[in-house]
Amino acid sequence: MRHAVLVLGAVITVLAQCASVWAADVETWEKSFNAGLEAEARGDMPGALKAFTASSVDGDKFASKEAWPAVISLNKLAAIYRLQGDMKKAEENYRKALGHVKGTFSNKNPLAVATTLNGLAGLYQGQGKFKEAENFYKEAIEIDEKLLDQNDPRRAKNLIGIGDLYLAFGQIPKAADFYVRSLRILEKVLGPDHRDLVEPVTGLATVAFTNGQLGQAERLYKRALLIQERSLGADHCDIRRTLSSFASILRAAGSDDDAEPLEKRAETLDQKCGGG
Repeated sequence: MRHAVLVLGAVITVLAQCASVWAADVETWEKSFNAGLEAEARGDMPGALKAFTASSVDGDKFASKEAWPAVISLNKLAAIYRLQGDMKKAEENYRKALGHVKGTFSNKNPLAVATTLNGLAGLYQGQGKFKEAENFYKEAIEIDEKLLDQNDPRRAKNLIGIGDLYLAFGQIPKAADFYVRSLRILEKVLGPDHRDLVEPVTGLATVAFTNGQLGQAERLYKRALLIQERSLGADHCDIRRTLSSFASILRAAGSDDDAEPLEKRAETLDQKCGGG
């Protein structure tokens, strides 16, 4: 949510400089997009879907002058369809966003191209389409490398994404390389205990477990759990997955007594959070 608000702020800064002749359209788009962000933050996915659909229509009205609003609306819309399991509509919206950014707009805001490519890559990864996903991730990473400082934390998203792809398809050394690259960037810029480190740390933990390095996997999951507990609180719903994975590592290592309390915490959070 914080990232989305920052993105919106950047969009509004750009649009504030635009001609007043289409300022009313911009204001209408801003209201519908904000409504989508608020509904999403509440967990109201039908409301978010409705609002982001409206914002994509609103953004289309002035896309020939400034395409970014339409692009981020379509990306948000696609992401929600993907969460709901409607992959056809998710792909349609990602493709529509890509159509906007692949034209002359790509020279103005190429990072928006990378964001859309990342969304398509994740979609195809979820469908088991390895080559398509790999190509989109690689194209997004190439854009990041051309435009962003080598330590810009925004570069980590695509590095983690392709790391997840390689891990899912059993290319373990490649996965480890991309997780390490993303982790180095995030540690340098954000520090060793920032919540954004959880993804590459747990990715490396899974790599270690796959390689039979149970002690290393245990240390990495312990680090990820501590980061989440400090940044989110011990009872936050997002901790469930880390608790369950950490417990599985401990059981594989024969530490059943240590695994049991983690499993109980995960079960308690499942009940609290609806088991989702």
